[in-house]
Amino acid sequence: METAADFLIENLNLGLTNTTLIMSVLLIITLFFQFKASKYVPRVYLISVQAR
Repeated sequence: METAADFLIENLNLGLTNTTLIMSVLLIITLFFQFKASKYVPRVYLISVQAR
């Protein structure tokens, strides 16, 4: 997700504040699905780990 944040800052010119807000929302969403899962789901786990 670091590469995605770099893309948002550099190529889309969103700035640090807007990029931080977007990436924080994505982290919260992925953590929601991680905690909602009743068993180990590799894709959900990997997305939530990469979102940090």
